[in-house]
Amino acid sequence: MTVIHFTKNIKCESGIECGKDCIDKILALTPGVTLAKEMHVTIYHTTNNHQFWCTYYDKGTHEDWVRGQSVHTKFNATQKKFTGQLPTEKEIKAVI
Repeated sequence: MTVIHFTKNIKCESGIECGKDCIDKILALTPGVTLAKEMHVTIYHTTNNHQFWCTYYDKGTHEDWVRGQSVHTKFNATQKKFTGQLPTEKEIKAVI
């Protein structure tokens, strides 16, 4: 699995609206990919400084964080391997 982690200075008034907007723009970089199926996005909203984790299931496993450690597990019934072209951090930052 590939995790693209970065911080970006973003001003937002609603974490829910901001999150939806950012996720929609990230998904647009990989047409046909379904959130929670081939990848997931985590956003930590802080004042003007958001942290992003874009996780693509390109290695055939899912990743969970348990007590501060990365734990790789087999896919559940709805998850599948990401086989597309991974966007770069620069490409993701450019759209959000």
